[in-house]
Amino acid sequence: MSDTTEWVSLRQAADLLGVHPATVRNWADKGELASRRTPGGHRRFRKSDLLQQAAQQGELQPLEVQVIIQKCARPKPACKWGLARWAAKRGTLP
Repeated sequence: MSDTTEWVSLRQAADLLGVHPATVRNWADKGELASRRTPGGHRRFRKSDLLQQAAQQGELQPLEVQVIIQKCARPKPACKWGLARWAAKRGTLP
């Protein structure tokens, strides 16, 4: 990793793609997004790969919506209330 500006952290990658960091981690674990590990074990992502991923995904949802969707994907009876609170704050459902 000689060019440090070319590689970004998991958080930076998630921010760039507009998704939750867990989504980026899952894509990397599945081999859908290339990554490298630092000597300390942290993932690093090449900016060019992230820009290509963003172009393939098209318009991505805001991070808040990604978190709600991710939480709702897990079966929890209270999930619909979390979504209702989100909609009440913003006046609309995602």
